[in-house]
Amino acid sequence: TSDGSTAKFAVTGTGALTGTTAEFSGAVTIGQTTGTQTLLVESTNGYAQLKVKSGAHQREWAVDTAGNFYIWQANNSIRPINVSADGNVGIGTSAPYGGLHVNASNYAESPTINKAILVSDSADVTKYLILTYHASADVGIIQGLDDSTAWKNVAINPNGGNVGIGTTLPQQSLQVGAVDTANDGVRVTNAGSLNNKSVLGF
Repeated sequence: TSDGSTAKFAVTGTGALTGTTAEFSGAVTIGQTTGTQTLLVESTNGYAQLKVKSGAHQREWAVDTAGNFYIWQANNSIRPINVSADGNVGIGTSAPYGGLHVNASNYAESPTINKAILVSDSADVTKYLILTYHASADVGIIQGLDDSTAWKNVAINPNGGNVGIGTTLPQQSLQVGAVDTANDGVRVTNAGSLNNKSVLGF
């Protein structure tokens, strides 16, 4: 029963219950007495949940009282996938801030990089592009990687189109337009000393 008082289990259509196996054609509703969906699970006093379990592995599909949908991984007590009531999708977070919000703490080899989003080619899934945010360095990162063993090159617009840094209207293959004209345009430094630099600006 879903409300603690009256049992609500209804089948609309034809079917039979034999031993521990139920076979129905039509609509099966749990928590309601009528429904048109193939399977409807409804709760009137809390979370509506559908649980799937295999041995020690358990997953739950649920909708909470605020209208958020999520998949619960019970053995690790985490919500790997969440869809908020306003339509945002979260992976690794129960409070997604945008259309797709990925939160991860799985790091690549030194220097450590949070592997939040990986994009690879099916021909070789061990090589991929990382899109993430490095919290301790407070910087966004786009990085090519060979399965945590070697850094790989990254090409931007290899087939055409211009690239703009600090501008949304690049007129050349690479155009750098500082937001603050007092800042340097392009700065080239020595990795050993940031004070040794060459500046190209206007």
